[in-house]
Amino acid sequence: MTKESNSSTAGDIVPGRAEFIWKGPLYKKTALPAMYYGLLVVIGLVLGGLFYWINQPLSMIVVAAALLFFLTHAPDVPKALRYTIDAAGIGIEEVRYPYDRLKSFWIAEHATGLTLYVERLERFSFPLSIPLESANVVGIRSLLRQHLPESKSRGELLTDVINRVSGLS
Repeated sequence: MTKESNSSTAGDIVPGRAEFIWKGPLYKKTALPAMYYGLLVVIGLVLGGLFYWINQPLSMIVVAAALLFFLTHAPDVPKALRYTIDAAGIGIEEVRYPYDRLKSFWIAEHATGLTLYVERLERFSFPLSIPLESANVVGIRSLLRQHLPESKSRGELLTDVINRVSGLS
């Protein structure tokens, strides 16, 4: 019997264990209007024309590559991941983060829902960003408070805001 089959609903605490298991997307996806793609093409053509006019071929190539990147990745659908939080640490798919490698956590609310952020002790690492759409937020917060300090003054990461506004997530 798997751990997931013991859970009655996604994100609930598993009976007999302090453990939360749920599936969620790798990132939050916002719907893009058709105008978004047209605006990207217009901006790319204007910048490309400007760089052609001032004889900057390398800049034209960079604009074309950026335009191609945005147009190919904007419609991507996020992959569903399995998240686990238990007494030993936090797990994302097969990767485990024990509490002794983590510094603090906070839960931020924004337009697309709640997100759990976990700061790691490694010097040049971004915080973990875990969407909490179907999870028991109160239970997760109380379990994490037993192992990590909660940063109440922090909010959504700048990189998440940029990704959401640009349409990449």
